[in-house]
Amino acid sequence: MFPNGHISTVKTLSKIGYIYYLKKDYNLAFDYFSKCMTMRETLFADIHDVTLISTLTYVSLVLTKQQQNSDSLIYSMHALNLSKTLLPIGHEHITDCYTNIGIVYRKKGDYIKAFEYFEKAAQNNNAKPMQPTPIRLARIYDNMDICLCCQSDDEHGLNYRMAADK
Repeated sequence: MFPNGHISTVKTLSKIGYIYYLKKDYNLAFDYFSKCMTMRETLFADIHDVTLISTLTYVSLVLTKQQQNSDSLIYSMHALNLSKTLLPIGHEHITDCYTNIGIVYRKKGDYIKAFEYFEKAAQNNNAKPMQPTPIRLARIYDNMDICLCCQSDDEHGLNYRMAADK
């Protein structure tokens, strides 16, 4: 067994939080992610890796599910900044961060800001050196459609809906 304070313990706490997130037990998920983040900040503040990005992203998603959108936005922005520092343009984590930020703004009713982040997500997705991810892009277009329809711009929304269905 690893001693309390080992990086594997931090990763395990994050994975347990993820399991509770999938089970839709957002309070327990948040508890485990919080323990993970506290231990990480206390013992491993200098380690910035994809695991940290994932944990920040899931904390943000949990907070969004709990309708704590302002707090969710803080974690999403932190995950985005870290992703842009550690990962190449076009990486799926960057696309997901932009998408999550767009979703938070949409839930806050700021459809213009949400649409801007969905556009950034689409641009990043299409910047992949190999090939963009069609399913991820379809989800982005679907979110763009929702933003436009919420602003009564059904015609442009329909264009994104059609692009999502391709």
